[in-house]
Amino acid sequence: MIKTDALILAGGKNRRMQGVYKGDLVIRQESFVDHLVREMRQVARHIYLSYGAEEHGEKPDCQIVRDIHPGCGPISGLEAGLTVCQEEYLLVAACDMPRMSADFYRMLLARGEEEAQKSGRDPECIVPTLGGLPDNLAAVYSKRMLPVIRDLIREKQYRPRLAIERSDSLYVPLDALPEYRRMLQNINTTEEYQALLQGGEER
Repeated sequence: MIKTDALILAGGKNRRMQGVYKGDLVIRQESFVDHLVREMRQVARHIYLSYGAEEHGEKPDCQIVRDIHPGCGPISGLEAGLTVCQEEYLLVAACDMPRMSADFYRMLLARGEEEAQKSGRDPECIVPTLGGLPDNLAAVYSKRMLPVIRDLIREKQYRPRLAIERSDSLYVPLDALPEYRRMLQNINTTEEYQALLQGGEER
């Protein structure tokens, strides 16, 4: 298996959650961030927590990284994570994905290895898609993408999707894979969180 590091993006302003930090939301007696850290430990050598202007606490054996260019959104977190990443690939997850699993990243990495063996192509990014749309914040990024991301920030183009489009990216459709599709669920509002608590206790 490819050696990787992992980045949890936890620097959002949580406006749709009335300012409540989503990483501290709890399901199955475990916060969203603690769940992600536990899963990432199974596949990553080093785990980084990306915070914005406000820190939300330390986690054992996790390194906090701060934005090099604050105020640019998730692309700033990606830049910071890829800058400190010690392995060739960085697994990325947003902090509001309570269903995410280590198996999701094992699957993406396996698809990348299959592509390399089949065609000799070594993708710079391995990104899942739903309905043809990429999920930029649940993907695998190579350190080779760092110059692309830095160029976008200099250009004041802050959408991570542009970095994927400018790179040699491998797209992995999940429409026919419900076991992985559900792992992409984001919790953005109090209503979505309540629905998760009422019907989402099962794994």
